[in-house]
Amino acid sequence: MSLIKNTEFTSAMALAQARAAASLTRREFCIWLDEAGVLDGDDVLSAAKGEWPVAMDAFLETLSAEGARRVKLEWAAATDIHRNNDFIDLLIWWLDLDPVAVDAAFGIEAGGA
Repeated sequence: MSLIKNTEFTSAMALAQARAAASLTRREFCIWLDEAGVLDGDDVLSAAKGEWPVAMDAFLETLSAEGARRVKLEWAAATDIHRNNDFIDLLIWWLDLDPVAVDAAFGIEAGGA
């Protein structure tokens, strides 16, 4: 393996480890959703209470009925939001969010450190 590929591999592993360890409380995550303009007003308050925000209903339509039910259940029960949760990656895709900005919200610096 060349030095460049080894460095890229090491960086990717460090990022994966940082994401696996990173989490926010639902409160912290909702504050970020509000500050990032992802949710606002009543939707961010609903989300903070564990309720499903109306603005996110269209997201559920991209999932199977079982997947939508599971996402809503996990959101309602969550006290902590983990960066490596598939739901976060789906939100990044659905909302066209910058993964680096999402990582930063979880305290992960560019480069995974």
